[in-house]
Amino acid sequence: MTQSDNHLRALSYLSRLSGLLRLSNTLRFGQNAPGPAVRLDIPPKMLQLRYHAAANDGLRLPHWRTGQIKDGDWDIAQRPFVRSVKFKACKKHFIGGQSWEDTNIIDYGVKRIADQRKYDDCFTRADLVARYARLDDLWEKTKRNGALPDALNKTARLHDCIVVHMDRDGKLIFGNQGFHRLSIAKLAKVKTITVLLGVTHKQAVQSGAAADTIATYRSN
Repeated sequence: MTQSDNHLRALSYLSRLSGLLRLSNTLRFGQNAPGPAVRLDIPPKMLQLRYHAAANDGLRLPHWRTGQIKDGDWDIAQRPFVRSVKFKACKKHFIGGQSWEDTNIIDYGVKRIADQRKYDDCFTRADLVARYARLDDLWEKTKRNGALPDALNKTARLHDCIVVHMDRDGKLIFGNQGFHRLSIAKLAKVKTITVLLGVTHKQAVQSGAAADTIATYRSN
């Protein structure tokens, strides 16, 4: 069996899982319940807070949880996005004119690699330097076009999407996937970005707040 065959089988399996999750959500919460792979077009400034896994016993909510409806206090674990290491480094570099090295983000990444072997798909300092050089190119394209490139935005694959979650009040919070793209969109004053809805709080679904938010911002 070829790698392409394995990829198609994986996509078929994920598609079946998504269908089952969509059906389960509908049966539990009605026709307006969010399903998997919902994309929203929102202004970047809407995402003022981010989900903070470390304050929630390390519970991670990655992109593959899209469409899940979850109860509990997970959504209370929030931190201001502008206090994140990556946003502060982007602001120092793109607005303040500092080199990536001078922002200390490279050294930060090297320390994370030493602790966990890999960080942001990088294994070495050279990988990190190359990654941040690509961000310079992304910044120039975004500034020039007034939008993130479609392949990293509107037509991005699920694992490449900027992820958001929805708290109990129907408010969107950044889901920690797409840090640099969101930072660039904010700093470049992009009007709209496309995001993937990850986990939605059960109370937002029951109150109708989730349906209202999705209806307002659903991507065409």
